[in-house]
Amino acid sequence: MSPRMRQRIRLIAGVWLGWTIAGLFYIIQETVPRLYRGGAVPWKYVFVGWMTGMYVCAALTPALLWLGNRWPIERRVSNAALHLCLSVVFSILATVLEVPILLLLGVFPAPPPPPSLAAGVRIMLSFGIQGGVIRYWAIIALHAVYRSQKNAKTREREAFELKVQASELARQLAAAQLSSLKMQLQPHFLFNTLGAIMVLIQQQKTAQAEGTVEKLGDLLRLTLDDVEAQEVPLWRELEFLRLYLSIEQVRFEDRLRVRISPTAPSEVLVPHMVLQRSWRTRFAMDLVRARRW
Repeated sequence: MSPRMRQRIRLIAGVWLGWTIAGLFYIIQETVPRLYRGGAVPWKYVFVGWMTGMYVCAALTPALLWLGNRWPIERRVSNAALHLCLSVVFSILATVLEVPILLLLGVFPAPPPPPSLAAGVRIMLSFGIQGGVIRYWAIIALHAVYRSQKNAKTREREAFELKVQASELARQLAAAQLSSLKMQLQPHFLFNTLGAIMVLIQQQKTAQAEGTVEKLGDLLRLTLDDVEAQEVPLWRELEFLRLYLSIEQVRFEDRLRVRISPTAPSEVLVPHMVLQRSWRTRFAMDLVRARRW
């Protein structure tokens, strides 16, 4: 069974159950005073009569739901005026459909002999037209409440989906920024370091050149190990920063002095390369100030 068919079955069952409860309410409302006064209750007339009227309304309810969707009362005042006219039409139509059924079942609420169809409609409308109007507005109002709640849930779901999309976009942006930083580090930093090593070799500082090559290898290994990582433990980030700064010290010599306070190993997760990015920004600003002086 398709979901649409299940939805229709639930709607039909809900309409039938709702009007059945309404019919039982009217039956109790009519019979309890009679029983309290000790009078006789014509159960056949009361039960069949009320339930016939309720099930006629149930048969017309899909049309009322369509009218409620077509002209929602919560959007325009003119729609409410239109529904007022339609409620009178509904009451008349329900009565026209109800009277022949009551005459056929022999439970028309009037002294015998049974009236004609036209006379029966006039009798029912004379004391029952306002009841049809009230039932019409009850359906329209309940449908408007249901529609309002459904729209509210839809807006909540859309807001949640927007938050999820925003979170995903923020994650993708952070990943793109990190990837950009890594791509910037790998060629630019690598070429500068290789140039510094060449200078050390030309100056015959073999031991220092070998140490720089070893540090560069360790740094590249760490970079490749964490190339897909968004967050790393703090101790690993500090290890990466120490290697990076030790190579930068070879390039800048006396112009760069590094001091890292000893810290206990920490497993706290931090964004990868956040320390290196912060240091590069601050160092670049210091170089600009030095050149101005």
